[in-house]
Amino acid sequence: MNLKVPSPIETLSDQWLNKAMYIKRDDLIHPIISGNKWRKIKGHLIHFKVHDYKKLLSVGSAHSNHLHALSYVCKELNIPFKALIYGSYESNKSHMISDLHQWQTEIEFINRNQVTDFNYSENIFLDNNYFIPEGGKGECSEVGLKELLNELPSNFDQPNNAIIIPCGSGTSLRGILNQSLAFRIFSFSPVKSMCNAIVHPRLHWLNDRAQMKFGGCNNSLIEFIFNFYEKEKILLDPIYNSRLFQLCVENASEFKDFDQIIYVNSGGAQDWRPYFDRYPSAIKLKSIFDKY
Repeated sequence: MNLKVPSPIETLSDQWLNKAMYIKRDDLIHPIISGNKWRKIKGHLIHFKVHDYKKLLSVGSAHSNHLHALSYVCKELNIPFKALIYGSYESNKSHMISDLHQWQTEIEFINRNQVTDFNYSENIFLDNNYFIPEGGKGECSEVGLKELLNELPSNFDQPNNAIIIPCGSGTSLRGILNQSLAFRIFSFSPVKSMCNAIVHPRLHWLNDRAQMKFGGCNNSLIEFIFNFYEKEKILLDPIYNSRLFQLCVENASEFKDFDQIIYVNSGGAQDWRPYFDRYPSAIKLKSIFDKY
């Protein structure tokens, strides 16, 4: 696989936070296995190879970026992979599921309440299988996140610096906290159950006053994504990065005392495909996505 690692760090316009800031372009690691998806699965893949497992399994939704990236990696590395997908999508396939079929991934549809059972079931390891929990959770995920931190400036881990990164399962946040000592972290999760779920003295959750539902859309968000692309030529995904960056702009005063600020773009471009299906109002961004 041709991976762009280390990913570049670029300077952003000072218009967003009224001061200099940078963006870690993890979205450029790979067109499909970009961002924190690669960071979280790298250690699991090493563990899989070292212990000579026969098959890899993982679980997620019908739109899971984690399963999407993992399926592609397994195709490229010739690793037998089974995806456990919760929800009723046997006859109504998502874009992600269609890709998994194309990449010869074995698929089993399960109920949402079975996810916890799989995460804690010893039977999943029968026949020499290796199971990755939803979102890439687990100690192995910290291998790639440590690598991410090693790609930052050597003197960055100071209390007067800040990282901004979105949260889905919380795996990236926990890994970054565990692998660093001093810098502050700002985050937001569109998954309501995750907001404020992790408590740490160096972690600050930004408040979403709009209270938009997961995967939601409004004119303000579409205009923000469009304007950000026009200025920076970076297309933020509609679920995680765009909402967090918009909140950062709305709360710019939170960052006034920091010396260096790095936003980590966690990728997620495949989220645009179902988003365009659900929200015709986002069509002005379709031509950008098609050429991105």
